Amino acid sequence: MGSLDDLYSSTPRVNGQEFIRTGYYNLVDYDGDGVYNGDFDNVPFGYPVRPQRTWAATVGAKYKAWRLSVQFYGTQNTNRNYSSRTFSNGIDTFFRHELGYWTKDNPSGTRTQPTFAFGQGASDPRSNFFDGSLTRLRSIALNYRVPKETCEKLGVKGLSIFANGNNLFLWTDLPDDREFNSSQTQDSSFRGDYPTMARINFGFNLDF
Repeated sequence: MGSLDDLYSSTPRVNGQEFIRTGYYNLVDYDGDGVYNGDFDNVPFGYPVRPQRTWAATVGAKYKAWRLSVQFYGTQNTNRNYSSRTFSNGIDTFFRHELGYWTKDNPSGTRTQPTFAFGQGASDPRSNFFDGSLTRLRSIALNYRVPKETCEKLGVKGLSIFANGNNLFLWTDLPDDREFNSSQTQDSSFRGDYPTMARINFGFNLDF
């Protein structure tokens, strides 16, 4: 709904009509009874929270003393619902301009601006649904085996130098790098708001 005229000419809701505002979705009266009732007009849309398809792929290469291993992980056919937070758990996920929310200055936005839930029906859940498909560079490892002649000069039997990393890159339309949040966890004590961490390690192995 881009204007007040669009709002007043839209299908009235049985519940939560007092909470709609400009920029909200104009919902379809699916059963054609003249009003929008969640019991009869709600129809499935999108994909389930749990991905219908997951995959992983590992590739490796060897060249002389070098070893390389790369692992990718991905999900398809899934949606993620990023629930609105209250003031006690406020984060800026839902107020980033690049997410495309509808505002007066961005009338072509495709998502309704969420609220802090000042009452029932204050926000349409579709506004927080995102395509959960992703491809993650889960891990990469590089190893160099020092030549035997060099090891003898150093007084060791063997020496290898390595570098590896986890969660180094993510290709997705999700607004941030966390695959789950509180609405998808069974354990209410784990809110799932902590971002996925990237890790890089360097080291060496010695054989005496």
